[in-house]
Amino acid sequence: MAKKVGRNAPCPCGSGKKYKKCCLQKDEAEKVIAIPRRRTAEASVDSLRNKIMGFVEKQNLADHLPEAIAHYYGIAEEEIDDMGLDDEKTLGFMEWFIHDFIHPDYGVPLITAFFESNQMLTSEETQILKDWQKTNLSAYQATEIEEGYGIHVEDIFEGEQFFFHDISLSRSIKQWELLICRKVWVVDEWQVSAVATRLPPSDKKDIHDFIMSHYREYLVDHPKATISEFLQKKGYYLHHFVIDKDRQTLKYHRLRDDRGEKEFKGRGCTLHL
Repeated sequence: MAKKVGRNAPCPCGSGKKYKKCCLQKDEAEKVIAIPRRRTAEASVDSLRNKIMGFVEKQNLADHLPEAIAHYYGIAEEEIDDMGLDDEKTLGFMEWFIHDFIHPDYGVPLITAFFESNQMLTSEETQILKDWQKTNLSAYQATEIEEGYGIHVEDIFEGEQFFFHDISLSRSIKQWELLICRKVWVVDEWQVSAVATRLPPSDKKDIHDFIMSHYREYLVDHPKATISEFLQKKGYYLHHFVIDKDRQTLKYHRLRDDRGEKEFKGRGCTLHL
């Protein structure tokens, strides 16, 4: 994607006028005509995900799922049966399990084991799968929304900026909200893999400090590790933050005093107890 020109920047046409006073309207009109309504290689991505899941379903997972679930959610294995997992949480876990969990039978994540198993793939699927080998969860802030097309984001840990082509997300997220997700390269654009968790902008400092604290601890034994490498190994800490936040909210809900019902406020919502 070409570099985005700011509204108040000099117009690229060389007229000397500000972009908004010159070619902006013409460029916006052309963009509306040119915007693809479907994501790049959508059919190949859907086909590839089905093939990966078919491979995963053939594996002996029973011996390894409890360990993986405990890592992902930051709980003891004995607590797993008490968890209430909805479809979104299950999807988020499986996405991490396939991409990041080192499967003991292979010594690599399942997506890498699938890649190395010489599956029958199209050339486009092979290239997409190759580009998916080194990805990581991270937290992004939505800096600009192009409704019906996608969102501009900034990685809150590294400061890098990206554009995610995601029509559905562009119609649901608000500017400055946070996303915990995995970005994946598909042919010529960044897309969001599987599922994204939204957080309010007010959580930005807390989640940044939470992850950087764990990253500094990781650097003691891995002094050359980048933040991306850390998140590829320990991306589940992002979900530990979300879970801790949910537990905090539950704690508010359970507050009671001897005087009966009382109103409490926490994390941007009003709780009536």
